[in-house]
Amino acid sequence: MHDLMKEYEFCRDLVEGLFDLPTEISVKANGRLKKSAGRAKYKCMGGNYKYYIEIASFTLDDRYSIKDLRNTICHELIHIVDFYKKGRSSGHSGYWLECAKEFNSVYSELIGNIQQYMNADECAVADKIRPKKTY
Repeated sequence: MHDLMKEYEFCRDLVEGLFDLPTEISVKANGRLKKSAGRAKYKCMGGNYKYYIEIASFTLDDRYSIKDLRNTICHELIHIVDFYKKGRSSGHSGYWLECAKEFNSVYSELIGNIQQYMNADECAVADKIRPKKTY
């Protein structure tokens, strides 16, 4: 089983080498994420923003590559960078895209292309790992 917090800290160090991040980001595995490997969320609480990253539990399985897990975490961290800097989400365009391209120019060999969604090989692995729905 991959260590989510260890991989998060590794990825955070890479992203912080290029961009500003909020001091606190809550990170957790989410067993309910089935169709995506991760997501970033932001909430305003008492005038302050809280930042969250949820990583699909299936990505922590050893059959899911560490490079793909790191790619997912970095992808979600770039969403946090976007919102933290601009105060709104650009989705996968605008400032997010600028940051993703800059990140890729430095780290694509190590992490892969964070602009790319799961490729066919990753989807095949994820399909084997994801828990099946029971009705």
